[in-house]
Amino acid sequence: MLKKEFKEKFLLIFLGIVTFFALKNFNYLWGSFCTFFNAIMPFIYALIIAYIINWPYTFIKEKFFDKIYKENPKISKTISMILAYIFVIGIITFLIVIVAPQLVLSFEHLINNFSHYVSFAEFYIKRILDFFNLDEDQMFYTIQNIFLTGNENFTVKVVNIAVDFIKNFALIMYNWVIGIVASIYFLFNKEKLISQLKKILKAFCSQKVYDATAYTMSLTCNCFGKFIVGKIIDGIIMGILCFVGTTLLSIPYAVLISVIVGVTNIIPFFGPFLGAVPSTFILLIIDPVKALYFVIFILILQQIDGNIIGPRILGNSIGISGIFIMFSVIIGGGIWGIPGMIFGVPVFAVIYSVVSKIINDKINKMK
Repeated sequence: MLKKEFKEKFLLIFLGIVTFFALKNFNYLWGSFCTFFNAIMPFIYALIIAYIINWPYTFIKEKFFDKIYKENPKISKTISMILAYIFVIGIITFLIVIVAPQLVLSFEHLINNFSHYVSFAEFYIKRILDFFNLDEDQMFYTIQNIFLTGNENFTVKVVNIAVDFIKNFALIMYNWVIGIVASIYFLFNKEKLISQLKKILKAFCSQKVYDATAYTMSLTCNCFGKFIVGKIIDGIIMGILCFVGTTLLSIPYAVLISVIVGVTNIIPFFGPFLGAVPSTFILLIIDPVKALYFVIFILILQQIDGNIIGPRILGNSIGISGIFIMFSVIIGGGIWGIPGMIFGVPVFAVIYSVVSKIINDKINKMK
């Protein structure tokens, strides 16, 4: 009994000392963690790619080639994997080929007519200032100061931004290339890697911990898969509906605006608003009346998505209420930026489900 109490006190003191030194050297530890995280980033990309490719790979393998190559599973896995990668890359290429030229034309047209749009915007601003009896010269002087402050270092800033962009782009491309190669290994050896992970858990964990870990991992995989696939499909549908609506309303830059709305719609709760703001700003410069039409149209479209399309696609895959979705998006965005806004919802949904299960199990035991 005394030996057990001594061990508990020693462990408590040890944890206290470790916590003290960790807090004292927090900046160093956080820097080391960030360095380590950046080093393993290609493998994180590989896991993400393998996770996405696993959906068509599993479908193709189980529905077709497992039946044909029963005695030679390696051939079934190889052919299924090749077709899965071709399928996903083909869809991405198709979207780029269809959408990219239209986006380039929209940007070129926007840049070529920018001076005309600025003059048009100045005309409306002057009318608004006259209507409210505001000092026009003071207003434009303030705007000029905002945009021209620090112009003496403008060239240096542009060069630094360009260098940082090239470095970041090269790093991202490197991570994606290594990630694609590593994802092939992860996917081909999926069963073996999962089996090894199970062995490690069984060797070092009790049966209770093993069961809880297996349940959490299964729940995480299921929740993330349904949420990500559902949001991608929802975003594509919203982009198509937005393109149809903006085309019928003769709103300029329909393709550009539809792509912005479709992509930002992947972000839960705040996504529609994030997509509508830059689109409305572009239209305000070009034609304020069209901007008003777009705002009314996007509000109607988001109501349709929130009450009809979204629930039909996602169903109960999230399993949390609207207030928790908003909470998880805000917290996730504050910690990890845009990726945190996207993945914060399924992460919170998994935590919510696990905590709910623990509470329900304890209540059932009490009863």
